[in-house]
Amino acid sequence: MKIKENVLLFGFAGLVFFIAYLLFAGLPLEEEIQFIPKWTIDIQDKYVSFIHEKEKEDLTSSSVSDAALPFKLAQYLGYITPSGDVPFIFTFPERASISESFWTSYTSSASGTPVYSASSASSFTIEDSGFPHIVDNTVYLFYPGGNSFGRYSTEGKKLWSADHWSPITSFASSSAGTACGYADGDLRFFNTNGELVFSMYPGGSSFEVILGVDISSDGSYIAAVCGLEKQRFVLIQINGKNSKIVYHAYLDSQKREQTYVHFNKAGNRVFFNYDGGLGVVDCGQNTMKKIPVKGSVCSISELESGTLSFVLCQDKQTWTVLALESFSNLMGSFSFTADNAFMSVSGNDLFIGKDSKISKMEIVKK
Repeated sequence: MKIKENVLLFGFAGLVFFIAYLLFAGLPLEEEIQFIPKWTIDIQDKYVSFIHEKEKEDLTSSSVSDAALPFKLAQYLGYITPSGDVPFIFTFPERASISESFWTSYTSSASGTPVYSASSASSFTIEDSGFPHIVDNTVYLFYPGGNSFGRYSTEGKKLWSADHWSPITSFASSSAGTACGYADGDLRFFNTNGELVFSMYPGGSSFEVILGVDISSDGSYIAAVCGLEKQRFVLIQINGKNSKIVYHAYLDSQKREQTYVHFNKAGNRVFFNYDGGLGVVDCGQNTMKKIPVKGSVCSISELESGTLSFVLCQDKQTWTVLALESFSNLMGSFSFTADNAFMSVSGNDLFIGKDSKISKMEIVKK
């Protein structure tokens, strides 16, 4: 009797499984991200071709189209198009800064530094001594001593400057203004005219220092990683002198060097790198998710649609690219070995630089 009951039980289970298969077998599988290689170029070969074409012309006088992307890889800087052309490439001996609008190279004792336009053959000179720093179409100069900086016009004229007794430990710029963090724990925000909007000591730690900072594009928020011994992340809502911390979180482990903080394009999410991971904070909900990361976060880029974000991390000579959907869901990753690397996104294309090579991959979800 028991044998007959067991046969009926297994038969019923098989029937249920068969019905479930018929119901769900036709449903599409979850979409996955695919990286489709399009091309790879060698920038050393491109540099040789570039100087050969220029012959005795001034190498710095080239102009590039708006579609070209800036890159800095090892001791090369330049611009690359989506088709793999390199309309401009330059070698620099010590240091350099580049954006879609301008580029410059300089030495450790820089003064009278020329800054070149990417879109035309024009240039201007910053006569003051210091280290140039270019963000989009904005040019800054960090002065000797490490505790002051200035903003300059596209004619090389100083527009305004700011100084402090304590060394600068973090810096960020957006179309809304400039944020600067100092070793004494002071966090300052300046508007585009150089006026001090607020100065704040977030506190909460045994040793106050601002290790990373960023500003949302609309100027609504500033985010920072601050302090040693009870290190924490803070999100500040900007309202002039009444600016206040609207979210904070103490971190389980701490970094002792400058760390990466980055707002997404919409300004409603902010990423920050802590020891062992990447934090993602929802500015509207004041909630945080954590993603394990080895090494340090170097850069974050997102597709034009805003649906996917890519994170470049470095752990010694191992570099890893993470693909995040909805800013915190890990969809995939890949790693490679290199001494130098960079990452950039344009449209639905991902550009990866690895030592002397640059590759383009199309991002497809299937």
